[in-house]
Amino acid sequence: ELAVHGWRHERFWRLCPRRELRDLARAADAVHRASGTRPRWYRPPYGVLTAPRL
Repeated sequence: ELAVHGWRHERFWRLCPRRELRDLARAADAVHRASGTRPRWYRPPYGVLTAPRL
């Protein structure tokens, strides 16, 4: 089972949604290249899930 946590682990209040999406996509792509499987799960940094992250 694979999951993504983010590429740079920046504080969520410092990222704009578009930048956060690029960061998450980069991490998911790295996991996919390394394992051959696309991650299905995401745990946001600090465990904080905000409306834009949904």
